[in-house]
Amino acid sequence: MNYLSSKSLETVLPDYEQVFRIIQDIRNTAQNESYEMEEYEHIPYRNVVSIWGERGSGKTSVFMTLRNALMGKTDDEAYKKAMDSNKELKGDCHLSLIVPEMLEEGTDLLGVILLKIKKEIENKKKEHPEVDTGEGRNAQFESCIYKKKDELDTLWDEAFATYLMRAEGYNSIASKNYTNFYDYSKQREESLRSEINLREKIYKLFTKISERFRNKNEKSLIFVYIDDADINRQRCAETVNTILRYLKHPNVVVFLSGDKDKMERELLWYELKDESILPKCSNELMESVKATKKQYVYDLLKKVVPYSGRFNLQKLKNAKKKELLLEWNCNSYFICKKRTLIN
Repeated sequence: MNYLSSKSLETVLPDYEQVFRIIQDIRNTAQNESYEMEEYEHIPYRNVVSIWGERGSGKTSVFMTLRNALMGKTDDEAYKKAMDSNKELKGDCHLSLIVPEMLEEGTDLLGVILLKIKKEIENKKKEHPEVDTGEGRNAQFESCIYKKKDELDTLWDEAFATYLMRAEGYNSIASKNYTNFYDYSKQREESLRSEINLREKIYKLFTKISERFRNKNEKSLIFVYIDDADINRQRCAETVNTILRYLKHPNVVVFLSGDKDKMERELLWYELKDESILPKCSNELMESVKATKKQYVYDLLKKVVPYSGRFNLQKLKNAKKKELLLEWNCNSYFICKKRTLIN
């Protein structure tokens, strides 16, 4: 994978340095303040960074370049300066890129995120074996399949088990024909309890990860990257709801990309699809319902994706895009050649 040089990135995203400043603000806030889930739910969203642009504008390239820089895997001095290279950030967890449109039918975004978190935990333990403090380990069993789980493993298992139970609860409600309201209400109550428990367990999991894989004396951040969130109508709504319900945590940073106008249209369609009354009502009432839903979508995006974290890519002509691509490839090539010659 090639990455944009700082000069190329500045062409498509002139204020890219502000992205790193926002991350630093999030990091500082996470160190200085501590919240229980109930307290943090009332704090406005501030940990979502969005990259908006039309199809073919280079969102994925920008996404991967920013991710690479945040992981400290760059030789570009401009990135190092913007990142404050004096800091050791090896404890941060960076999930691999998620494209909702590419998820298989029958899977959901939250389940994929939980599985990617599991993989990241395993990778971090390999990178930092000194922090893998599971009690009761014995050297002769290290090569065996079974290994004693520590608190972090247990928290993930509990969160994933609750996630599965919640999904089963929803499916059970949808598939059964209830003969009385009492049976339905009891089933619904269990489902809602599973939802609340799931949010609590995910919040605790994020807290433990940030404490376990620290950056020296600081809690780490967990980065979630969701690319092209606007392509699929169903996935578009699911993405916003997942961020809203499960990814709100002081140490979690969500990077989101898409076409903002298209995303608003898809969310509006999703909100209107169950309005069966629309075809039967007057034009005046129909327009009133649409206007109400449109305002709701606008307010929802404003809440989940704050203006302070919104970045718009520059609209480049095709000729300029070609120059950018050439510079991108050549820059990567000469860096590799230079390293080879030095070695």
